[in-house]
Amino acid sequence: MARLPGIYSSCVPGLDEVLLGGFRHGRSVMIEGWTGTGKTVLGMSIIQGGIEGCADNGVIVTFEQLPESLYQDALSLGWDFRALERQDRLRVIFISPATLVQELSAQISKVSDLWPRWVPSGYSSTA
Repeated sequence: MARLPGIYSSCVPGLDEVLLGGFRHGRSVMIEGWTGTGKTVLGMSIIQGGIEGCADNGVIVTFEQLPESLYQDALSLGWDFRALERQDRLRVIFISPATLVQELSAQISKVSDLWPRWVPSGYSSTA
């Protein structure tokens, strides 16, 4: 499939075709579904594909699954996430949703005084 401007490959065989070319630049992607539908496997596939197939680095933030369990699941699929961490290609972060919100809020408050200097005059955050 020809690569379109602003579209980046998932580096997962077959996934770009499903995504109509790949991921759109500047967009967030949320994977949701019932337990056992393959969300974690898909996410790990994208991380593994990006690291090995596209020479990217990756970050996994997990709220419920302990890193040890994630490492074991990845290894069962032939992916050694611990080795990728040792190579500084991957970070696995386990954090509770409440702690994440607290940490993000603290960081936002540290830079909030800079906000007026970053935002162009006349900009409105409301749609």
